Amino acid sequence: MPRYSLFLLFFFLVSCVAASGQSKAERPRERPALDMERATSDLVRDEESSPTSPSNVDERYRKLMNIIMHMVRNNMPVKEILPQEEGRRIESLLRNKELDKASSMVSDSIRRLSKGKTGEGVIDIGRDIENKPSVFQEPHLQPPGQPSTPILDADDIIWGTEGGVFISSYSDISDTTRRLVGVINNNLGIRYVKVRIQMPSVSIAGKGLTPDMCMPSLDNCRVRFNLDETARLFKANNWSMVPMLSHDPNDSNITGSDIDSYVEFVDWFISKYKNEANIRYVELVNAPIHWWKGSKEQLLELNNKVYDRVKGKYPDLSIGTPGFEYMLDNPSSEIEIQQIEYFLDKRNGAKFDFWAFHGYPLTGRRMTGIYPPTKTGFNNRYGGNPGILEIRKKLDANGWYNREIFDTEHIGVSGPSQPIVSDELDRLDAAYTTQELLLKRVLKNKGKFVLSGIFPLKIYPKGNRGEFAWGSLKPDASLTRTVKAVSLLRSKLSEYTHSSHINGEFDNENQVWVEKFQSGKKELYIFFKPFKYQSNKSIMIDNETLNYDLVLNGTPASIILTDINGNSVNLMPSQTIPLKAVNSLSYLEVGY
Repeated sequence: MPRYSLFLLFFFLVSCVAASGQSKAERPRERPALDMERATSDLVRDEESSPTSPSNVDERYRKLMNIIMHMVRNNMPVKEILPQEEGRRIESLLRNKELDKASSMVSDSIRRLSKGKTGEGVIDIGRDIENKPSVFQEPHLQPPGQPSTPILDADDIIWGTEGGVFISSYSDISDTTRRLVGVINNNLGIRYVKVRIQMPSVSIAGKGLTPDMCMPSLDNCRVRFNLDETARLFKANNWSMVPMLSHDPNDSNITGSDIDSYVEFVDWFISKYKNEANIRYVELVNAPIHWWKGSKEQLLELNNKVYDRVKGKYPDLSIGTPGFEYMLDNPSSEIEIQQIEYFLDKRNGAKFDFWAFHGYPLTGRRMTGIYPPTKTGFNNRYGGNPGILEIRKKLDANGWYNREIFDTEHIGVSGPSQPIVSDELDRLDAAYTTQELLLKRVLKNKGKFVLSGIFPLKIYPKGNRGEFAWGSLKPDASLTRTVKAVSLLRSKLSEYTHSSHINGEFDNENQVWVEKFQSGKKELYIFFKPFKYQSNKSIMIDNETLNYDLVLNGTPASIILTDINGNSVNLMPSQTIPLKAVNSLSYLEVGY
């Protein structure tokens, strides 16, 4: 029986009801009568008798929904029985009296759970129509006993990644793609997967739109994929596709007709794949500073026309802006600043649900001299981690408090100029990427997290062309230190909520950066030594340490120190702990 079977789910359910501290005699009379122990035992018996029978699944679903809705009506802790982020979202909706949305999310969550999960935390669809094993059952995909990671972290921040998971045939998936699926599911534990799609890849003037996709275009087809088959892969893995839908980047003379054609393209794509690929978030034009040849006014026109069309049909979708890139700290980069500020100017009426940007490392002119994640730009007020805060302030100044910010695309320091991932470069990339992600994750404005979603890494094998040149995996699709380090960071942030900033400030290389997180009676301190900035020089690990005395509120029962590679040691419990910080993240877990 799978480890994440209904039996375990019901065990949690019974436990959380018992822990509520409210006996049947204590419950108000108006609450519906329901014997929870009997109801859950009945469901367990159903599960054990014929777990895969379609009629049995339907009946279990009906019974389970009855239990869940009983809990919803009586303010019981739904999040304790839903081993995913939905529980927290449901309780938040209930607090805000958004009952219809809460009910719908409960229904979706329980329907998914009632159909069973494997111990690897991925949907078991059994065998496909050709009786081949499912791609999600490969024994190498996840080490035995490794738990799955929630889609949201402990502070309800969405985590995703870009993935090179386009396929031509679901029944004939390559070994490389199987490995990518394994990395996304089991190492990163991610369910939001970004894909990039350009109009020329799926359309030809006068010939309509087609699920047969070619890269870079249909009339110059080098690599062929099928969107229907790819959507099937997404659905089977319970992924949510996050499409970045771009116009024809070769179009140098944007007209009103071009804009209308793009709107039709987006409408066609969303209408066809919203349900099949579980699309919840949509990003528009890729990197307009590089690929948009029209005016900023035309870019906004395109943005607003798409928003009106798609939101009119699908109000539950979140529509993002174009994926702005503004990582160059260059006085001559005013065009991209003008694009950004035109969208941020309330008078221009930009329509979007979230601000999409590509948070690549901040660099000097001509892509030289990568800045440390702790450094503020000299010229670009929106660049780097401090620049995210400036975007948030602009949105809030407009009264756009509910418009979120998503970092929808970035990698660390390993780019196209490094086709081979050396161990030295991998160590640097792992340290840099996780420093940057930690800082983005804890960035706040007036006590509120600045980012709502983070999409690090590109799950492609490292190659020489296109996005493969930016790939986060080794050429054979095996794991890099960087992917392992991001996976470790993500697993910690899925367990602990952020408590407070302890030490460190931007542009100060001589202070240890320390962030505090909590989970029940446990505390987590993540700390590092900032990189040194050297103008127009390559960033590097300095192999130095920086000391900081961490003073706890009391003497703990246990202290575990874990390095960026996951190696742990037990420390002698003490109220004052001397930290020795290096460029790589370290994790100090304290139990009382």
